[in-house]
Order: sequence, then structure tokens, then C-alpha cells
Amino acid sequence: MRGPDTGMGGQSLFTEIIKNWWESFPPRSRSRGNIAEIRNSAASAADDQTDEQGDFQINDCVFHVTVSPNRGHYDKCQHNLTNGLRVFLLVPDEMLAGARQNADLETNGRVSVESIESFVSQNIEELSDFAGDKVSQNIKLLLEKYNERVAEVETDLSLQIRIPAALER
Repeated sequence: MRGPDTGMGGQSLFTEIIKNWWESFPPRSRSRGNIAEIRNSAASAADDQTDEQGDFQINDCVFHVTVSPNRGHYDKCQHNLTNGLRVFLLVPDEMLAGARQNADLETNGRVSVESIESFVSQNIEELSDFAGDKVSQNIKLLLEKYNERVAEVETDLSLQIRIPAALER
């Protein structure tokens, strides 16, 4: 099994991690918003192919997750804004500065651009009540859910993430 920084499944991995953090936590934690059923698509399924607003949506907020934002992402963000949605563009930390500059130019600063790493870690911390033992439990739960969802739709099971021994305790 590969880790999150590997090639082919990288975008799918990050997308699934972001989508699955929502499903992986207790219903009490999720009661703050309504989320449409989260689709479980193969790594090769793009938003345009599935007629979706983005990778996932919670209430009036749409999330786009990509390892390499391009013109199409900014066009889709602008389309979402025109339709009255709030928009998050989540990118790897090393792409953050450029993605923020481009989003500011293309959407007049109306898109929230965040690093995937910060977004995921901040949400895990918050949903774990900032308690270290809960953080570990929730990371394990998240990875188990991700692996389960990968097994449902992918033929390449190397996209699954090996759960570190430290989380197995």
C-alpha cells in the first residue's frame, strides 16, 4: 500500500481524505451541517463527468480538492460563486501561495484557498476536542474509512493507506 504522497492516486487520496473526515466522526460532530450523500468515485472520475459542483458539498459550501490547480478549477470556482455558493479550494501546502494568488486574480478573493494538510489536521483536532488520544483514534478511524471506500470502487488497492502501528494501540 502506498502513502499519501504517491503519484497516480494522489488527488483521489486527498479528495477522499477530505470527504471522509466528515463521515468518519460521530453524528454529534456532524450535526452542524447538512451534507448530501458523499459519492464514492474512482480516482479517474472528474467533477464534469459526474455533473457535480465540486468534489463535495456541505450546505451552500462547495469544496474543490486538487494536487495541481489549473484554469479549469478557477473557472469552476467562479461558476460556483455565480450560483451563490461559498467555495473552498484545497491544495497541497507547496501549491498554496500560487493557488491563492491565482484565486485572488480570478475570483477577486472570494474563494477560500487552504492547504489540504492544514484543513485536515485542523478539522481532526477540532472534532477530537483537541485531545491527543482522541486525535489518534480519529486518524485511525479516518484511515480505516478511507481504505474501506477505496476497496469499494478501485481496482488498484495499492491506493489504500497502511495504518501505522502507533495507531493500532
